[in-house]
Amino acid sequence: MQRPTTAHHSFRHLNRQSHNRSFVEHDVSSANPMHILFPLPKKRGKPEENPFGITMDLAKPVVDIAIEEVYRRQIVPLGSLMTHFKDTQLSDAHGPNVAINQLVEGKLDCIIGYAFVYALAPVARMSPYWKSATNNGIPVITSIGLTSNLDNRTEYQLMTRITSPYKIVTRAVTKVFDKMDWLKVAYIFNEQRHGSSDTGIPYGECYLQMASLQRLQYKKNKMEYNYFMFNELKHDQKVLRDSLIRASWISNAPHTSKQVVAICLFFLCLYSYVHRVVQHFQFGFERSDVILRKVMHQFVRCGGEKIGEGIVKIVKCVNDN
Repeated sequence: MQRPTTAHHSFRHLNRQSHNRSFVEHDVSSANPMHILFPLPKKRGKPEENPFGITMDLAKPVVDIAIEEVYRRQIVPLGSLMTHFKDTQLSDAHGPNVAINQLVEGKLDCIIGYAFVYALAPVARMSPYWKSATNNGIPVITSIGLTSNLDNRTEYQLMTRITSPYKIVTRAVTKVFDKMDWLKVAYIFNEQRHGSSDTGIPYGECYLQMASLQRLQYKKNKMEYNYFMFNELKHDQKVLRDSLIRASWISNAPHTSKQVVAICLFFLCLYSYVHRVVQHFQFGFERSDVILRKVMHQFVRCGGEKIGEGIVKIVKCVNDN
């Protein structure tokens, strides 16, 4: 039986600025709804700006199902959730302005979305200071923003990432390196800025993944100039082969070179894909991290030398779990 829409539901908003855990309470009802902003692009755009392919058309059906489920469970009264889908145009200028306009209209209680990380970051920094009589800031929930520079909870106080950030794979790789006693490492990855004169192209996900790992590895090995980039849109087999040779030379040490280069090139750059496959099977976040570690284990067991065999084992590992 549905709960009457006139029922009062009190929501408590944690004031993260204070250490005494003070709360502000207000009623949520059809007369006083909660406004949720979904800032997403209408068009998929370029992969470097929207690496996960998030669009309004893909998100709306999921949101509709989620809201129906919330009402079915009687978590809030019927008609108490108001959704606002706004086109961010995959712009780091227009994207944040969408949230600001919604705030000015007085119809902003929560933000869920963003597909372009450079539009997300400024909003996540500002949202704790968007206070009113009914809240102590605006929470931001997102499936992107996985890089380590967004891990700072002091700067991004009200941001929640619903997918595992890159620090998870960094921890997994670090564990492998420690176990195998690997110190020398070279990175080879795709970066669409490479070889392009267009400085407006944002850094790609592979670059950001490697940056998360390199920051930690540098503290151990102090290696510099140990990364090589290629542009998959301007594929040059000779350049890639030369990069592999140089990377192997730099990382050359007993029991290190082939494995380390193979891991960086064939696993880390495919991390996003593997993680999406894991999530497709609807495992919990802890479960997905366990599977990713198993994938790493299978790859290391094959020595990184038989790449085809390694990829087959990766697929088998995911399917078996």
